[in-house]
This record gives sequence, structure tokens and C-alpha cells, in this order.
Amino acid sequence: MRRGIILPLIFLLILAGAVYYIYANYSQTPNETTKKTAADIFKYPNSSWTLSEAKNICLIPSVDCIQPINIEFESADGWTTVYSYYRKYMTERYWKTNSEIITSIPTSIIFEQAEPSCKVSLEERTDDRFHMMVSCRQQKNL
Repeated sequence: MRRGIILPLIFLLILAGAVYYIYANYSQTPNETTKKTAADIFKYPNSSWTLSEAKNICLIPSVDCIQPINIEFESADGWTTVYSYYRKYMTERYWKTNSEIITSIPTSIIFEQAEPSCKVSLEERTDDRFHMMVSCRQQKNL
């Protein structure tokens, strides 16, 4: 009876060790360009603002592995006001977007910047909660 328990236990310990090794050696946090870009985005007025950096496993080469920074905020203002505010604010700071109001306001908006190569997406989560995700490619040292 004990022999039947020991083998699965050893297998689980080896598996846990492998997962820990991969996480410890192959996970990355957001790069400096992403951190700087997220810090430069103006906080929406009268809102509570939470920034979170995720550490995720990255098995592909580090140049192609982009870890985002998530920004959650709450505001009494509706999505229409938040959308209009960031659309105006970001485009004034040379961010590009293809988002247009045709018959109704889109449920999300994506901004892109060529140099550095960054992307910011903004969406409404619930009535008063909003989510922004910032990700940038690491700039190569010349």
C-alpha cells in the first residue's frame, strides 16, 4: 500500500520543482520602457488608480516577450466621458488610434505609438470600473 503512494508523491515533487525552476528562471516583469510609458499616462481626474505589474513566464526570446502593466481605475463618470477624455488626451500626445464614433461609442479603444513601439488599450469593465493595459517593446541599445 505504501509503495502505491510513494511513487505519485515523488512524481508530484519533481513536477512542483520543475514548475518552480521554470518560473524562477524564465519569468519576466515589464521592461523599463513599459514602466516609463505607464508612469507618463495622466491619471483620470477624480479616480482611484491602481497599477499592477505582472511577472509572467516567457519561454520565447526576451525581445519578443512583452509583459504588460495593468491599470485599474474607478470613476463616477461614465464610459462616454472617460473615452472622450483619453481619446483627446492621448492623440494630443502623438498617440494614434483608429477608433471612431459612428453610431455609438466603441466598448474599447486602442492607442499605438511608433517610437517607442507601445500599445495602450482602454476598456470599460463595469459601470464605474475601467481597465487600461500598457505594453511596449524593449528598446534596443544602439
